[in-house]
Amino acid sequence: MDTLIIFQKTIYLVDVKNYEGDYEFESKNLKHIKTGKIIKDPYIQLQRCETMFRQLLQELGFHFNVEAYLVYINSELTMYQAPQNPSIIFPTQIVRFMQTLNKIPTKLNSGHEKLADLLISLDLGDYPFTAKPNYDYDRTIKGVLSACCHQFMEADGDTKLRCCKCGLEDSVESAVIRCVEEFKILFPERRVTTTEIYNWCKVVRSRRAITRILKKYYRLCGKGRFSYFV
Repeated sequence: MDTLIIFQKTIYLVDVKNYEGDYEFESKNLKHIKTGKIIKDPYIQLQRCETMFRQLLQELGFHFNVEAYLVYINSELTMYQAPQNPSIIFPTQIVRFMQTLNKIPTKLNSGHEKLADLLISLDLGDYPFTAKPNYDYDRTIKGVLSACCHQFMEADGDTKLRCCKCGLEDSVESAVIRCVEEFKILFPERRVTTTEIYNWCKVVRSRRAITRILKKYYRLCGKGRFSYFV
C-alpha cells in the first residue's frame, strides 16, 4: 500500500503500480505477453492489506468506512481480459478518480489527527521515506475520543462516558483500555502507571477505577511508587 487518505467518514487505501507493456489477466496472476513473466495479482495483496487495516482500526477503537483502490499509472500499460472491477483504476480513469476524491466533502477534527498520529507512530520498518511527525507528550491533546464521531467524550457519572455530539455511550473500563493502548503506541518510552493513564484519559474521575482496570487487564511490575503495568 502506497498511500492512505483520511476523509471525514472514509479512509482510502491506494496501491500504485507502474507496470509497462502488454499484460494478460489470468485467474490470480498477470502475465507479461512478451516475456511470459508471471506476476501475482496485486489486487489480492491489496485485499489482504484492507482486511488487516480494518482489524487494526478495530483494535485502536476507531470506526471508519475503508475503501481500497489499485491504481495503474503508466500510460504505456495494456491489460487484456482485465476484470471489470470499480476498485481497479487504469491510466485513462485516473483523472476521473482524482476528481471524485476532490469532490468528497470533508471536515476533519482532532480525532482524525489523533488517528493519523497513531498510524504514523506504528513500526513501519526501515522504509526510507517514512516521515514521523514531531510531537511530544506535553503538547498532545488528552482525552477519550468517541469511536463514532471522534470528538472528545465527557464523564456521565462514575462508570460511563458520553459524547455530547453523537450521543455515543461507553463504559469507563472500555475507554481506559483503549486509552492504554493508544498511550503505549504513542509513547513507548513512558511507563503505564495509574497517574499516566489518569492524566491521559483526562475525563475519568476515579484514580481507583483506573488502578482496578489496569490490575484486571495488565500485569503489575515493581512495588510502590515505582510500579507500572505491562
